[in-house]
Amino acid sequence: MKWINKLQFFYFLSFVEGGMMLITELASTRKIAVFFGSSLYVWLIVLSVTLIGLALGYYVSNGIVKKMQDNSLHDKTKWIALSFLVLSFWLLLWKWNTQLSLFIISMNIDLIPAVLIDALFLILIPMFIYGLLTTLIIATAQILSTKEMVYGKVLAYSTFGSVLLAVVAVLWAFPFIGVQWTMSIIALLSFCLALITYKINLFYSIILLILFIVPEKTIRANVLYKNDGSFSSVMVIDDASVRYLVVNYIIQTFVDTSNHKTLPYAEVIDSIAQVQKWKNKDVLILGLGGGILANKMIEQQCNVTGVEIDSRIIICAKKFFHLSNKVKMFCEDAQWWIQKDTNKYDVIIMDVFNGEEPPSYLLTYENFLQLKNLLKDQNSLLIINWYGYYTSYLGKSTRILINTLYQAGFYTSFIPTNKVESHSNLVIFASTNQIVLPTNTITIKPENEINTQDKNVLSLLNANANYQWRKGYLKFIEYWWR
Repeated sequence: MKWINKLQFFYFLSFVEGGMMLITELASTRKIAVFFGSSLYVWLIVLSVTLIGLALGYYVSNGIVKKMQDNSLHDKTKWIALSFLVLSFWLLLWKWNTQLSLFIISMNIDLIPAVLIDALFLILIPMFIYGLLTTLIIATAQILSTKEMVYGKVLAYSTFGSVLLAVVAVLWAFPFIGVQWTMSIIALLSFCLALITYKINLFYSIILLILFIVPEKTIRANVLYKNDGSFSSVMVIDDASVRYLVVNYIIQTFVDTSNHKTLPYAEVIDSIAQVQKWKNKDVLILGLGGGILANKMIEQQCNVTGVEIDSRIIICAKKFFHLSNKVKMFCEDAQWWIQKDTNKYDVIIMDVFNGEEPPSYLLTYENFLQLKNLLKDQNSLLIINWYGYYTSYLGKSTRILINTLYQAGFYTSFIPTNKVESHSNLVIFASTNQIVLPTNTITIKPENEINTQDKNVLSLLNANANYQWRKGYLKFIEYWWR
């Protein structure tokens, strides 16, 4: 193999290996988020396991290189091929991650150890191998370069590869062929690199082929739409007479075509609109979902503006949930919209869940002051759709949210959609005029803390509540899996 003796070949290896490494990290984060959310806890664990794996790989490979002769090109390329071979097998084992995640959830393991177990399975071994490969490629390339040091060049090629291939994965591969198929292709690429670097036994090829053709555990319902994009996994599913919009396996919207029932919180807001006669009122909805709430406001003859960050959600709302053409839709980040919008509204509805995760950066004292400036007058309403926890430790973030609203100058009232908190949404109504608020159906004593841009306490406090909420949803849809 003549290319083994060329320095450019190892620059190419470092370029591809760097891209594979970042794609693996991004894909593992997406797979974990589907079952455990995307809170700071999840990001912290993913990054920590990634760095630990790389550090162990660097450390072990340093010992391997030290034991070889400095001019042992044959031994080093053999180790590189072996590393790519093991990596290809492990990435194909990712197909069993769904079973592992569902098992972890069924065991009622707490969030942090649950995410840690999942991350160790997905990331530790691949990142250990990437650490090995980086050091081995540098050491091998240095043998072929007698005139200059190559450490910086190899790392530069690896970094360029990371950026370029990760962009291709996020903007094309994840949305159009899916995360698991992307990783299966990466596994095949890894095997091909092993094959061209060193002769691989036919036995390993047969094992790889068997692993490749084993199907991934998938949803057995009637999936009308599926897209794994940069924000989340989005699906539209028909099950009997019910159509669901599912984001990261959390139901965002459903419509029962047999009786036209939908999510209870939308019914609560619709009933308030009828009682308070919102006809001709200007309504801003941050977070579209399937557009059910927007359609209900159109039926109340409101003037509705919708803001949704994810273009796929808008497509699904129009195609599968018959979003009214009367809704003025904007594909924008709600945070950016709040800062730049100059219009005034009678009602602002925040329904900004990403899966089960309400973006805490939108729920700060500073943003509530900004939202107050977007309200027409003291009779205007700010409405927040929230998960149902408000007692015990799981409800602490709810109580902090209420105090944050109060400190920003809002009175509040609350209507839960179910007596059982774990099965409920909490609809929070806020206004500078207490008289226009619906009658409270529960009492919530606020915390002393508030959520600010500088000290965003909700981002951490929400994590455990989100996880419990997610487990309830996953139990509801577990019969979809096969």
